[in-house]
Amino acid sequence: MCHHRDNFAIYFYDTKSFRSKLPQKSHKSSQIGNFRVKSKRPQKLLGDCFSPPRMYISILSSPIARIQLKIMTFHRVLALAVLSFLFFMGTQSRAQTAGAQTTRYDLFGGYSYLRLDSKSYGYLDYSSLDGGNLAGSFHITPNFAATADLSATFAQNQHFYTFMAGPEASISRYHGRWFAHALFGKARNGNEIPGVGSSLGRSIAVGGGYDYPFLHRFSIRVFQADYMNTHTYNVSQSNLRVSAGIDFHFGKTLK
Repeated sequence: MCHHRDNFAIYFYDTKSFRSKLPQKSHKSSQIGNFRVKSKRPQKLLGDCFSPPRMYISILSSPIARIQLKIMTFHRVLALAVLSFLFFMGTQSRAQTAGAQTTRYDLFGGYSYLRLDSKSYGYLDYSSLDGGNLAGSFHITPNFAATADLSATFAQNQHFYTFMAGPEASISRYHGRWFAHALFGKARNGNEIPGVGSSLGRSIAVGGGYDYPFLHRFSIRVFQADYMNTHTYNVSQSNLRVSAGIDFHFGKTLK
């Protein structure tokens, strides 16, 4: 048994059974069970292994598709790496008490993932969109605030924007702040498919999350999860949004 690494996958071969089925004179093609493999070069035996013929994945055959796959993967890996680094630094910080204090204003910004119910208006499956989430809060009391929330997420031929506001309640537990909110506003669902266009409708989100003190005036939003119900293209969608990032605290400290 040997393996060969190609552009996007590692293929494993049983050399004994495979070699017995290789053509002796022609290098144009070979039959493996029910699969026919086309080769661009002769197969050269290298000890117990050989250089296998290249096998192409049709879904990644387009250069544009490969670039889009790399960009989406890079964004997710980068977001995870940044959040992991900030969380590690926060655990090393001794300023947890100062960072946990409630101030008059909060400003959050970070990565957002949206699982969009695109099946409701004609797609074959749900859609995964990546983007950003921005929110600002005005604390009336240490445990109650008014919040405005904006988000923008994107995928191939799709974009989804939300503009919402509503009340937020919070409590300090386990070295951080837990919060829950109910948000109401509008959503714009758009497609770049000719003849489809975009649709503007209502948006309601219910959810919450956890902020972990990082440094004085800064916290890490470890997670924020929202169930989001929207109404676009004359039908309702049940969506799931997950966000994470940095929360900046400023203004007067509330007691």
